[in-house]
Amino acid sequence: MNEHGAAAPEEGGGDDRRASTPGGDSRAGPSASSSLEIRAALAETWRRRRRQAELKSRAALAGHEAGHGLLAHVCGWRIQLLDVTPLGDERGLCVLDGESPGPPLSTQARIAAAEWLATQGPVPDAERGQWLTLLEYLVAGGVAGAHYLAALGHGEAWRDLVDAETPALAAWLYGAADAEAALAWHSARAGDLLERHAVAWSGLQQMLAAEGELAGGLVHELLERAGVPFGGYRAHLWAAA
Repeated sequence: MNEHGAAAPEEGGGDDRRASTPGGDSRAGPSASSSLEIRAALAETWRRRRRQAELKSRAALAGHEAGHGLLAHVCGWRIQLLDVTPLGDERGLCVLDGESPGPPLSTQARIAAAEWLATQGPVPDAERGQWLTLLEYLVAGGVAGAHYLAALGHGEAWRDLVDAETPALAAWLYGAADAEAALAWHSARAGDLLERHAVAWSGLQQMLAAEGELAGGLVHELLERAGVPFGGYRAHLWAAA
């Protein structure tokens, strides 16, 4: 008993105010097994998030390539392949008849090819219509990609999503001073087409995103079943030029 008349705590007993772990050892950290479980859970979370990002990227590419495919179909250009499997620079493929299905040209090479056309003089009148259709085909990918991203709440402009050679091709066809206005005009036409066949484009985008690649025959079949008329076969200008 202490001087105030209260019983003193027994040695080794009383009120131990140290924080303790559920296991009773206040100094013990996570066990080796629990650390491994935490690491495994974190690794699985990272893999899942990476996979989700890959699928989101693939879905966006599929929107872009489905736009190319829709425009090619209505113009009567036969498609060999749509492909959105990873290509290193995150570009997909819409391969038309007469084109190589191998790896695409680099961005720099495609721009250089379009700029080279400008050194060949004015566009021949007999070919101008086909070149204009090709320009609209290129623009359609950017418009479709922007349409897909807008549905997810992203605000990327179609102008930032067009194929790299598109501005140089527009400058050759319309002149540098009028190229931007021409691109806006073609984007409006491509947008009208996309709205007219929105259900068909969306169905193609979803299947392409899920499968990764689609053979051209299947692409045409899917679009025709959705009520999009095929324009009739016409040799693709890039191959014929």
